[in-house]
Amino acid sequence: MPAATNDDWIGTSGAWSVAGNWSLGTPGSGDNAVFDTGIPVFVTYATTDAIAALSDPGDPYATLDLTAGALSLTGGAWDGGIDQAAGSLALGAGTLTLSGPATLAG
Repeated sequence: MPAATNDDWIGTSGAWSVAGNWSLGTPGSGDNAVFDTGIPVFVTYATTDAIAALSDPGDPYATLDLTAGALSLTGGAWDGGIDQAAGSLALGAGTLTLSGPATLAG
């Protein structure tokens, strides 16, 4: 299996599903969704995707707001915030390390 490709968030706050917010377009199953912005961003997630990993390498500024849909991943490291009002976050394999504020409900 080939190594996952990093797809970097290049937008300001906005919707996950907008391809222009990403360096390679909206992340897919072979991609690591990487948030290394250095500024506060609030990313609204309301779709269904499977990605390789979710990470924000030491960057506590990103908040992922799960409002609908389902995000499946196999690993990652996340220091930012996660708000889950609806939808789901599923870890299929590997390890997701959360450090920082995380509100998961629903």
